[in-house]
Amino acid sequence: MKQMELPLESAQDTREKLMGDTVLEIARLKDLVRSQEETIAYFASQGADKYKTKALVTESTPEFVIGDNAKRKLSRIMHAAMGVVTESGELMDALKKHLMYGRALDYTNLVEEAGDIMWYIALLSDALGVPLSEIMNRNLDKLAKRYPTKFSCERALNRDLAAERAALEAKASDGGQGTNGQGA
Repeated sequence: MKQMELPLESAQDTREKLMGDTVLEIARLKDLVRSQEETIAYFASQGADKYKTKALVTESTPEFVIGDNAKRKLSRIMHAAMGVVTESGELMDALKKHLMYGRALDYTNLVEEAGDIMWYIALLSDALGVPLSEIMNRNLDKLAKRYPTKFSCERALNRDLAAERAALEAKASDGGQGTNGQGA
């Protein structure tokens, strides 16, 4: 089979056209990736809130503080806080046993403890009346203020607490009331 030779100008035109098409295709792919990232973020936030709804079906919070709805809310907040601390302790205990005693690291147990911590975070989110996805997004906004490009010890030690607080309150669905001086 005889190979056909193209004139030099024709080969160069073809190369330029292919390069132009490639640049356009790269731009289209970037738009597609950006769109997919936005879609993933949306579904991730929806997933977090759906998780909370499903997880809290199993809730049975005793009333630590007997009384009106505000006291019931406080009981749920206390239950969540105690649960996060307890489950974090169990997670740390598994790591301690691995590091100090040479026990095999049980990844299934670590996932279990992480899930238990998430359950209590979902309870806290519900007790505060703030969607789990909003808590996650507020935290990302705060971290973006603290570490604009990436973590640094310098920025960790010299934080702009006012800017971080402003980032946390910017998305507040509670009318911008924040914690109303009742927490940090």
